[in-house]
Amino acid sequence: MSMHVQEEQSCGVVISNMGKLRDAARRLIQSKAIHGKKRDLLGWKLNTIYIVMVMGAIGLFQLVILEHRWYSSSSSHKEFSSFPHLFASEEETTLKDPLAKSAGNSTTSQHGVHQKNSSLSGASPNQKKIVIIKNDKLLEFRPENTFLPMKDVEQPGMSDNDTNWFMSRLRGRSITPGSGETFDLPMDDPEGRVLCVRGNDDHDGTKNGYGLFQKKAMPRNSIFRRGTTFIADNYWDYNNIWHSMSALANFGTWRLENQCSYPDRLVLYHMGELVTSMGSWITHVLQAAFMKNIPIETGLSGVNSMICFERAVIQRRGLGKVDTTHINALFDMLRCKSRRYCGIKRPARKSSSMEVLVLTRSGPRAFTNESGVAAVVHKECSKVPGCVTRMLNAANLTFCEQVEVMSRTDVLISVHGAQLTNMMFMSPGSRVMEMFPKGWEEFAGVGQEIYKWQADWTRMVHAGRWRDPEGPDCPYPKSETLKCLLFFKDREVGLNATHLSEWTRSVLTSFGATEHHTEAEWDGVHDGLCACDGDDGVVWSFK
Repeated sequence: MSMHVQEEQSCGVVISNMGKLRDAARRLIQSKAIHGKKRDLLGWKLNTIYIVMVMGAIGLFQLVILEHRWYSSSSSHKEFSSFPHLFASEEETTLKDPLAKSAGNSTTSQHGVHQKNSSLSGASPNQKKIVIIKNDKLLEFRPENTFLPMKDVEQPGMSDNDTNWFMSRLRGRSITPGSGETFDLPMDDPEGRVLCVRGNDDHDGTKNGYGLFQKKAMPRNSIFRRGTTFIADNYWDYNNIWHSMSALANFGTWRLENQCSYPDRLVLYHMGELVTSMGSWITHVLQAAFMKNIPIETGLSGVNSMICFERAVIQRRGLGKVDTTHINALFDMLRCKSRRYCGIKRPARKSSSMEVLVLTRSGPRAFTNESGVAAVVHKECSKVPGCVTRMLNAANLTFCEQVEVMSRTDVLISVHGAQLTNMMFMSPGSRVMEMFPKGWEEFAGVGQEIYKWQADWTRMVHAGRWRDPEGPDCPYPKSETLKCLLFFKDREVGLNATHLSEWTRSVLTSFGATEHHTEAEWDGVHDGLCACDGDDGVVWSFK
């Protein structure tokens, strides 16, 4: 028996008992031989008290039922079925202007990882999996008109299977195989339901909810956002340029597959926690890719505030599960768009020219001897005709200055860190030389591979790694992997002049012997994907 049926039966028992008490009181009045107006007055008062108590009991039980249904997704996380009178028709739904605030007005900060002990009950054996024959897509979401927690604590956060802790009941492959885990609602739902989200908690993703609703049965007093909304979740944050890029860049693939369409807004989550701001670097990248400013949704102003979306495009794993064809085309577009956004076009490259950049960083994981590194690289570069060396700190450059510098760089030398994300603005065939502090190889895991991946995505050449062997050992047992990683993570990187000299010489020789793109090919092989905003009407296709 369902929870609300049990509660309704309990309410009926209480009302029945109230009726028995009223009848007993009437018999008491009659036994006292009270007659006339006094008896009528007492009877009227008794009936009035009974009616008030019954109405109060009904109201109280309705509140109990509503509270159980409304907050179950953030406390016990049990599913519940709908009450028809709780949902408004499309005409009754509150409609507001798309955004009252811009991303620049937001002050909400990012938060770290929070662990909670709550859990989400599994699906009922009677629940049916909906198989969408079109695109061979599986979408599981039952029961109807239900808010479930954004963060499902029963699911692993970084899993490789078909489940995920963010909006975990949306399951299946993306619309186009190989373009990542993307959900486009209501198009991907066979019942044509729209996505609604609830809550503005920025510390606990289990307290925010999501659900699928028919447009004529959206939650009462919800805001209805027309147009297209991008929704993303990030395991880390939106200020670090690598983490923000890896979470949001794949929306560009959606654009290429949808006739160069544009979103109207962004909704951002961090482990299910609402986020209302992002870093300036990723803001510029998205502006370049879509040729417009994309505001961040700030309408979720209350604990139970709700917004429903006419069209919601959800990216759940960012660049995860995107195949080589799609990801190469994506970064061709991002490179070209960013250069055009900044008004940068590299002069025709002479076959004998070469530019080498030593990209430094401040604070954690910096070079202990920047000038020594620059001197070794300059010495080797000077042996190659037309070779020029520069040393810059990415933190001192604007976004467009970073794009300009990287557009001219043929060989990039830097310590592992977010500044290497800027390699996406370099041309295919360029080289990257990456350095690490001591301890990373043993304790950093797959995180040390990300810029090797990015080099493959951008069709560049990752020219190897150097790991500094100098420095103290981890004071903890080697089994304490996380403690040892944190001990080594932000240590500075020293200089082995002999190795760096030989390594640089080898990379410069390799690059000089490689045939590179001509100026006519500079914006990538598929120039149509960059020109899709122009008058030529060219639209990129993966067919």
